[in-house]
Amino acid sequence: MNKILILLSILTFGPLFSQIDNTIYPVDSSLYKTKTIKGTLKTIEWESKSMQELRNITIYEPVGFHKDSIYNVVIVTDNQAEALANALESKIISHEIKPLLIIGVNNREPQAIDSIYGKSKIDFRSSEMLGIQYVGSDEIDFSNQDLVKLLSNRVSKFCDFIAIEISNYITEHYNTIPKNTWTLGGFSNGGAIVVHISTTHPNSFGYIISMSPGGSLEERNNFDYSETKSKYFVCAGTNEKSFHKSSLKLVKVLKANGIEFEHKSFNTGHDYNMWLTYYVEVLSSVYKI
Repeated sequence: MNKILILLSILTFGPLFSQIDNTIYPVDSSLYKTKTIKGTLKTIEWESKSMQELRNITIYEPVGFHKDSIYNVVIVTDNQAEALANALESKIISHEIKPLLIIGVNNREPQAIDSIYGKSKIDFRSSEMLGIQYVGSDEIDFSNQDLVKLLSNRVSKFCDFIAIEISNYITEHYNTIPKNTWTLGGFSNGGAIVVHISTTHPNSFGYIISMSPGGSLEERNNFDYSETKSKYFVCAGTNEKSFHKSSLKLVKVLKANGIEFEHKSFNTGHDYNMWLTYYVEVLSSVYKI
């Protein structure tokens, strides 16, 4: 009888048993070394309906790509398609992991409209991943209504750009597994926006990789997790104290909402090597053959 009760509790409350791993792991600093990609990298640009400006993505097609084959899909923020393809391609070639399409969401390039702001250096990345409140008043003139209009509401637009517009582009041009089994990943500000997307578009991604998530925990506390079906992989470096604290608070929110997660800590700071190390670790596990 006790065994039956234990089994039922696991089946019913399994996600609540997600635990924080207290081990501190090293990072692999070799992953960013230059390699020759044998697959294909393509950069695609179009006038985004969501963002109402030109945007582009980079697509990695694996070695042996065929238009009729069915592929798993990984979407990553911050122009990381090439770096991630470099790190993962040998595992694809050796049949350790399934062939992947890697979609890099490139950060905003300068637009024609930018010329009207003179020499202003505007942090568009923060405005669309965290919100206009994260763009300093020393960077922009908030009395300029054209500029405020350009920067306002960019977070929801960016969420739609990734979860709807880019996703639709991929499904229209490739044969893929169902969208609700895709992976979405990001670091720092990107680590925050992927959590946001997973709650505003809860059926779009099966796996969320949120590394060193930036922004306000209060905002993430207020997200609606009721429809979220994703499994979350969260990490941060012990030497990036505010981000590490934020990552731990995030998984506590996930646990309180009964959402399955993994959390790991690395012996480093706000570091590309850590992010790429964790990307490779998680994707090698999720897409293992």
